[in-house]
Amino acid sequence: MAADAPSRKKVPYPVSRPLEIYLEAYGRKRVSPLQYEDLLRHKMSTALLDSYGEDTLWETVYYSELDTAELHQALTQIYALLKTDGDINVMEHLSVARIDYCTFGNTRPFRVRIINRLMIITTIFM
Repeated sequence: MAADAPSRKKVPYPVSRPLEIYLEAYGRKRVSPLQYEDLLRHKMSTALLDSYGEDTLWETVYYSELDTAELHQALTQIYALLKTDGDINVMEHLSVARIDYCTFGNTRPFRVRIINRLMIITTIFM
């Protein structure tokens, strides 16, 4: 094993039956419109630098036009489901500003920045 390679990776666990029953009982069980593998289909990336010009070990990733439309729709839907108790009517005000991918961590996480355009417009006019 290489010296800089992660030695352990977090093990994913399936949703247990008691948790699944709980989620169903409270109307919180959903089928995700997006899978991790969908985010891996990026076409190119650029290094994300901090305010000092240093590499953050995150890369901003870019997708084809078709994938971008599908991903942004799915990501704003997931955000709306998580943040608004399932009220997807707010989706029209949401947009994806950036999708970042960490190449260093052993779980290879993605970070998504969602912007509420309605709140930005309200803030500008105050």
